Amino acid sequence: MTYTFTGAGGVVLYGNVWPDAHYLTVIFNDESPWYWMDATSSWEDGQSVFYARGGLDLNDTHNITIINDSTYQWNCTTRDLRPGQEVRRCCVGIDALMLLRAVDPATATNPGGTGSSCVELC
Repeated sequence: MTYTFTGAGGVVLYGNVWPDAHYLTVIFNDESPWYWMDATSSWEDGQSVFYARGGLDLNDTHNITIINDSTYQWNCTTRDLRPGQEVRRCCVGIDALMLLRAVDPATATNPGGTGSSCVELC
């Protein structure tokens, strides 16, 4: 899954740490290094920061790619089962991609709007 954006001086990728989450890779602008992480935990924690980057050129187009690496773990669906659970999902939960941009408070307006979205890569 790839998100493409412009007009941001920074970006924060939020995701879920939970028992059925596993390995993921985050790639920014197709650059090295790639950021590999394990989001597995017996404690659930939504809205965890998976990646953050600042100092971006507002005029450039940027992209963040998230890869669900759980498919490379041979026992992903059977490892660490909870009592009564026969199989587990192996997903990466993405809560939000927050785009950051500094504004002059004297001229800023509130664009309004609320909302949220959640994406699972299974």
